[in-house]
Parts: sequence; structure tokens; C-alpha cells
Amino acid sequence: MEQSAFFGRLSEMIRGMPDDPSLFSVEGRGFAQECAGQMHKRYLRSCLLALSEVEEFVLQLYQSVIYLSGFRTNQAVREARITRYHHIVYHIEGHLLRTTGILDRLLILVNEILELGISEHNCKANQMLYIRKSIKASHAMHINYYPGLFGSLVSVMEQIELLREDRNMVAHQKGINYDDLRKIQVLNYWYISRTVMSLKKPGISQR
Repeated sequence: MEQSAFFGRLSEMIRGMPDDPSLFSVEGRGFAQECAGQMHKRYLRSCLLALSEVEEFVLQLYQSVIYLSGFRTNQAVREARITRYHHIVYHIEGHLLRTTGILDRLLILVNEILELGISEHNCKANQMLYIRKSIKASHAMHINYYPGLFGSLVSVMEQIELLREDRNMVAHQKGINYDDLRKIQVLNYWYISRTVMSLKKPGISQR
């Protein structure tokens, strides 16, 4: 992800800051009271931390594709009866859960940059974009003030909505149920059954 000129400037400004533990002191669920001279430092740090969360999340999405294609077997994997099918399902489900979470992190970043004052828990699409179709949320007007920002966030939201049903199924009901995985699932069941039988009957070799 390329840094914009804005974030590049933030990085330059924060490099010159001396380490100040008081900037990270915590009081309950919020930050300790700070003097006016520290507020701009707090803003810079908050923006950069929020940006780093987005970049780390995007990196994890990229890495999950690499993990998906990188199944390797060893003694521990065989003993745990982990097959390629288990490996594929695990990483597809993890990818679904991560993909649908990227919008929340983007909204947290927007909240920090624009200083909207929304708690992280409430940095959701229904608080910052749309309450429901065609009805904008209360903070949408502030975001829409910056050209292209609101539309870009809505585009991300629309892409995520295509995966929302699958994500909710994985998170709350059952595993993924894609037709393309059916043949692999059948072969996996056959492989496990054959493995169990070979363990019960030493005369049957396992390949």
C-alpha cells in the first residue's frame, strides 16, 4: 500500500519526536489527561497507529493466499490427521473473516484523521456511511466533505457485502459449503476412512 503525501508528512513529523512514555499512559479505558502541547503528538501517533493496523491487515490478506497454496505434510500433521482439505477450508474461512473486517479498520483510520470523536467500537458502516440503503449515517456528511472519500469507502463496503453471507455462515453457523470443494471433501473422507482402517489392520499398507 503506497503512502499518500499526507501520511508521508506525518511520518516525517513523528520521526523528530522524543520518546515520551506519558503519551501512552492509560487511564481506565481512555488516555490520561494531557497538556495542549501534547495533543498534536497524540494526533500524529493515533493516525499512524491506525494506518499501521490497516496495512498489517492488508498484508495478512495477501499472506493468507500464500498459506492457502502452501500445504506441507510432516509427521505431526499426519498424526493430527490434517489433510489438504482441512488446510484449504481453514485458510478460506480465515480469509473470509479477515476480508470482511478491513472496512472497520478503514473507518477507524478515517475517524482518527478527521477527528470525528467516535469510539472504535462504533466505527461501523451503519454509524459512518449508511444506516440502511439510501439513508446516510449521521457522520456521513463529515466524510463526504472530502472529495472521493465517502464514495471510496462505500465501494469497499459494497465489495465486502458480496462476502457477508458466507462470512456470517462461517462465524455463526457452519463451515463453508462451496460446490468446488465437494469433490475434495469426498476424497478427504475416503482418505481418512482408509487411514483409520489401515491403523486397525496392520496388514493393509497406507500410501
